[in-house]
Amino acid sequence: MLPQEIDTPQTDESPVIIETHDLSRIYPGVVALDNVNYRVYRNKVNVLIGENGAGKSTMMKMLAGVETPSSGKIILDGKEVTLNSTHQAEKHGISIIFQELNLFPNMNVMDNIFMANEFFRKGRLTKNINMN
Repeated sequence: MLPQEIDTPQTDESPVIIETHDLSRIYPGVVALDNVNYRVYRNKVNVLIGENGAGKSTMMKMLAGVETPSSGKIILDGKEVTLNSTHQAEKHGISIIFQELNLFPNMNVMDNIFMANEFFRKGRLTKNINMN
């Protein structure tokens, strides 16, 4: 489990763009995150490190709207937000790329990253599904 307070040293006045306050995620019989406080600074390399099963993926999934926190707050640019879906997170500029991903071999890195945006924009995914 991640420590409750993750101390991120700040050497200058970089603004905090993402914060969590007492963020928790509880599954039946498992406390994946327990009151985690975390800050992400603009224009800085921000790192989340922990052992297997520490809750890193759970934390990232909550920030990306894949999972919903059991309790706690997510603050983006100083405002509390609710990220109940990847679509809501994407509206705030947050998305996640999982380690086990399937790439389109004929596309460059940037095109692979934004491929989902293209399908969902203007209902293209729905149109493609209806065509098949």
